[in-house]
This record gives sequence, C-alpha cells and structure tokens, in this order.
Amino acid sequence: MKILVLASQLVLLPLLMSTPTTQIYPDSPAAALEACNVIWDTPSTGPLGSMPAGNGETGINLWVEPGGDILLYVARTDALDENERPCKIGRVRVRLSPNPVAKGFKQTLNLAEGCIDLAFGAGDERLNARVWINAHRQAVHLEMRSAQPFSVSAAVELWRTVERPFRGPAGGELREDHSVTAFPEAQRKIYPDTMVAGETDRITWYHRNRVSPWRDSLQLQELAGIAAVETDPLLHRTFGAMLTGTNLVRKSATELTSGQPGTEVRIDIVTHTQVAPELADWTAAIRDEVTALAVCDRPQQWAAHRQWWHEYWARSYIFASGTPEAEAVTRAYVLQRWVQACAGRGHFPIKFNGSLFVVERNYDPDYRRWGGAYWFQNTRLIYWAMLASGDFDMMRPFFEMYFNMLPLSRERSRTYFHHAGACFPEVASFWGANLNNYGRHEPKVGNPSEWINGHYTRHHFNGMLEIVALMIDYYRFTGDREFLRDRLVPFARDILLWWDRHWPLDQRGRWILAPANALETYWNATNNLPDVAGLRWNIDQLRALPPGDLPDELRSLLDAMSPKVPELPRGQTGGDPVLLATEPPLPARMNHESPELYAVFPYRLFGVGKPDLALARATFAHRPEQGAMGWQNDDCQAAFLGLTEIARAYLVQRAQGKDPDSRFPVFWQTNYDWSPDQDHGSNLLKTLQTMLLQEAEGKILVAPAWPQAWDVTFRLHTAQQTVVSGRRQNGRWINLVTGPRAREHAIILPNDGRPER
Repeated sequence: MKILVLASQLVLLPLLMSTPTTQIYPDSPAAALEACNVIWDTPSTGPLGSMPAGNGETGINLWVEPGGDILLYVARTDALDENERPCKIGRVRVRLSPNPVAKGFKQTLNLAEGCIDLAFGAGDERLNARVWINAHRQAVHLEMRSAQPFSVSAAVELWRTVERPFRGPAGGELREDHSVTAFPEAQRKIYPDTMVAGETDRITWYHRNRVSPWRDSLQLQELAGIAAVETDPLLHRTFGAMLTGTNLVRKSATELTSGQPGTEVRIDIVTHTQVAPELADWTAAIRDEVTALAVCDRPQQWAAHRQWWHEYWARSYIFASGTPEAEAVTRAYVLQRWVQACAGRGHFPIKFNGSLFVVERNYDPDYRRWGGAYWFQNTRLIYWAMLASGDFDMMRPFFEMYFNMLPLSRERSRTYFHHAGACFPEVASFWGANLNNYGRHEPKVGNPSEWINGHYTRHHFNGMLEIVALMIDYYRFTGDREFLRDRLVPFARDILLWWDRHWPLDQRGRWILAPANALETYWNATNNLPDVAGLRWNIDQLRALPPGDLPDELRSLLDAMSPKVPELPRGQTGGDPVLLATEPPLPARMNHESPELYAVFPYRLFGVGKPDLALARATFAHRPEQGAMGWQNDDCQAAFLGLTEIARAYLVQRAQGKDPDSRFPVFWQTNYDWSPDQDHGSNLLKTLQTMLLQEAEGKILVAPAWPQAWDVTFRLHTAQQTVVSGRRQNGRWINLVTGPRAREHAIILPNDGRPER
C-alpha cells in the first residue's frame, strides 16, 4: 500500500498564536488554564480588535479604544429579524472621563472567572473594571471602581435606524448573505429599531418584526397545511435591551450620564427576546427582569457566576505541553471552548458562520455569509466535540431545534414523497422550511423536492442520518433515559422510517439509493458511501442497545431494515483497495469533501482497533481533496486512523488559522463560511480529543494518535458515563484514573509504559 500524503508534505505557516510559546504548562489544571488567559496591554482600534464573552445566550464583543471608550456589541442567539438573520441587539459606548488609557492599560480575558478585567492607570489613579455576562441571568454587568472620582456616560448606538432595501455596500442585493428567498425581492427590507420614549433613569430599545416569510415560505413549498396547526415563529418576535446604571440619569433618548463624579459605577444591560403578540408583553417582561435583578444580592450573583465557570472548566480539559506547538494547540483548544460556552446555552444552536461574534467587515455588524439558515453539515461539527468535553447541556439546543422540525418534516414526506416518515432538508430555517435556496422563479415542474435551487443540496439527505448518530452517542455517554424515550426514539423512528419507505429494492432485496448526493461533492449518485455508512452505523448501534431501551415497534423496523442496506462501495486506486464515495462510475466532483471517509468519521466503521484498518488508511491516502481548514475533516479522520504525524501536522496548521484582521487568537479566518469560523475551531477540538481518546470494540483507547514529544494533563468523557483523566510526562503515564472503577478493564494503553500509581 502506498501512503501518498505524509506530514512532511504539509505546508505549515509560522506559529501565529500569541503567548505562551515556550512555557511549559504547570501541573495544576487551574494554573494551566490561567496560562491561556488573553492579555492585551494596548487598546484596540475597532471591532476587529474585540474580545468575546457570553453566558450561552447573551454574548458581547468588547474592545477599548485609545480615547478610553469601552464599546460592547450585544447579541443573543434568538435575536432574529424579519429576514431570519441573527442580528446584534445594539452597540453600547461607555465613555470615562478623564481618559484613563493615557496613564496605563491592561485588558485580560479571565477564563476561570468568566469575565473580562480592565485596568487603567496605576497607583492611586488606578481604575479597575470588570465585565461579566451573568451565567444565570440575561444581563451584561460592567462594574468600575477607582480611588479617584471619575465621570461616566453610557450611550446606545444603533445602525438599523431607517427602513431600507436589503442591499449591499455597492447597491447590489446581498446575495452572499443568502437572504430569505421566500420574500419576493420587493419585500426584502431591513427595518429600523425603536427607542422607547418617556423613561428617566434607563434606556430601552427593541426590534420588533412587523412582517414574516413564514407563511409565504410554507405556501411556496407546498406545505401550507402546517400553518393551521403551528404559530409563526418570526412575526412579532421582539428583541432588545434595557440599559441601567447606578447614579446615572438620562441625558438624551440614547444616553445615560453621571449625575456627578464618583468612585464606583455599575452599568447593567438586560436583554430579552419574546414572540410577543403585543409589544406591551415584551416591555413588561424586560421590566420584570430588570426589577428582579435590582433586588438580587450582587455578591451572591457573582459567586454563582464564578461557580458555573469553575465547574465548566473542571468537567473536562486537555493541556498539552512539551513543545511550543503543543502549547499553541492547547491555547487554541481552551479558547475555542470559551467561545462555544459563550454562545452554547441559548434558545438556538450555535451559528457555524460566526456564532454571536461577527462584526462589520464589508457591510454592517449583522452581515454574515450564508445568512441565518442552518446548514446541517456545518452545524453538526460544533456538537461532536461536546461529547468528550461533557458539555451535554450545550448539545440540547441543537437537538431541540431539529426535534421541533418533526411535524413539518412529516408533512414534507407525505406531500412530496407520499409515504410515512420525516424528511428535513440539508439547509433549513430553524422551523424546518428551506428558505435559503428554494426557488421562487423557476418553473414548478414535478415533485416539490426538485424545486430546490442547485444540485449541491437537492438530494443531500445525510444530515438526517448523522443527527441520529449524534443522538445515539449522546445517550451512550449520558445514560439519559428521558432523552432516549422523548427524543431519540421518536426522532430515529421517523427518520429511519423515511429511509425504509423511500428507496426501491434491487434483485437482492437491497435499497438502490438513487438519486442521492454524496454530500455536496457528487450529484445524482447511486449508493453513496455517507448514506450507506450512516444507515449501517445507526441500525447496528440502535440494535446493540439493551432490549429494554427500544420499543418493539422500532426494534422490528431495525431488524427489517438491516438486510436492505447496500454494501459500502469499493474499488481500487493506484493498485490499492479503497472505499469509494459512490458506486462507480463516479460523477464529476463538485466540491472539496471526502465522502468516502465518512466511514471513518462521523460513522466510525473503520479505525484503530477495528477490522480493515489498512483499507481505511489506503482510502485516506488516496483521497482527492486534502486539507484541514474550515469544515474539512482530514485531521480528525487521520486521528481515528492512528496516523499520528499527519494528525499532528494538520492540527498545528489548523491552530494557526486565525483571521489576520482580528486580534482575538481564535477568531478564525472566514474559510468556506464566515469569521469567526466555528467549523474550523470545532474540528480542532474534535481532533485533539480523538488523538487522545477513542472507543473501539468496547475498549477505551488512550493516546491512539498522540505525538511522542507531547506531554499532557487531561480529563475527558466517554460512553457509559465514564470519565478518564491522567497525566503523561516524558513518555510515561502517571495517575491514569477511570471512573467508575468498573470501567478500568476497558482501558487500552499504547506500548509506551503502563501508568504509575
């Protein structure tokens, strides 16, 4: 067998990660976390120099300008406008007088405490500020203290101020934004925000959706019947904030200011989103939030906030050391987990194309390529790494969104295909319609499923299988029987029923999966490998669950489906047996994916400790597309195959993929999506975890692709509610601990030394 891609062939850029570059991480995980803090000793010149923070629902981009102003963009996961675009709620400018930057400056992302610390000046003239987004309330807190009196103003700055066409900077339509095509072009507009008048000691503003594409999109897609039983989730969606502060009075409709200079000032920004039939409902709700916050014990709130972050960092960690590149990868890993936690507990999943943290580049702060819809193939990458991290709470918004699509997905199957089951498209709005690439002007001929613009996603069905696989793993890791009963079983039943009813059988009684895409890369293929591998993996994994876990109806369906799954397509390349993306002849390649490697990840049919490893490695070696940026999976798949040097080199390359225009170390470059690219960072998480810990044939493999020169201290989760932790130093494993103890027999170590106790 000829391995065609060697680590030495990879082009590695100079290390771009900021400090530390040569520091060996301390033994203590807490000290190692502190070493990953981001510290700036100069202010920033604009939003590209911002630092992110959040509580999972509400997020901010914060930067300090040379003039001493503190600026915050405020966002929420559920702040969606009439075009279904995730929007910033607004920008707040906090001006300090006198300018404190001139006498010294330090800005610190304090990971352990979940806050951003600001220090201005020195000695008796020192002014300290702490910014934190309450882990248990939707409130941004800015607390400032100084020995010398200072004055403060806090002003709201909006850019959605007038109704205007949905146009780009040069006047053309924002086509790269993939805006809502359910609206006729004449109706596509950006609508203004509203400032609330008549208040004395606070500023309130909101955006209220006055129109919605929801009903029109259902009619366009022949799904109007669902409108009779569901409620429009965009119409009258209202999002905004209330700005208050101690010893601040209203100077204008947009600004609060100090009554007189003082030594302590607190500013709070409370956010709220609600689908409110009447505006008064939203107004009353946010006022109640502000009132409740005012009577809270602030030290107790701060203590509870700190406790949440301490528990978050303690639930899992990887601190690799021993070489500068290991430490650069570690810092990228830790900071990416910070970014995920800042946006991962909201009402909606994390957006792959920038999360909450996009800022203006070529348009305004709301712009992002690919808009507001969810591409499953991009979104899923964010959630695979949360299993080993134990971030199960952050996986639930993702599952809930797709579970809530089931009624519409069942209607789609009945209307389009005239059979049972549920079918959701690769590209979907959060309620399940396909807004972003569903044709309005094309002739409506044939089945409505054919009206999707573009072959990239028209027959791309694999997302339905992959979310079932992710749900299965969630249950295997957590043992959550309520999730099994109320989510996994009904969802898997409807999805698999669609697959069973949809395809004709060949003479051997096996499905003919055609026409179906092999991801976005091969169109109108037959028996593409991602779908075949997904069917085989899900059916086998579900059938392997204990008898009491599945209802008889679902188990009978699985038993009937199992013999219908086609064989994985195989062939030869360069004289080596390999897996193929589809049955030959392969269609023309139309994208940069490796569908043939879906049998390695996400469907783990091949890998270290499993049969036919040589076949999978040959497939990897001969893959036409190679790389580790954005949503490419080469580094993760190399780790699953035990190709240590390739995985290491790709991972180091990925850790260098920072957006050159952004200051924050893990605001990743745009790649195929938009900056900060969450696919890029999520793949980094998953790869590092996979290099360190895998499962195979009931065993837990420790360090199956771990570089010999890298030391590590880690704590990771795996199936059966098992946690593995330990330390590797100078090639020796120290204090490797498995909990519960009954799972210790499953641990398999590489041949580099047993752990010392």
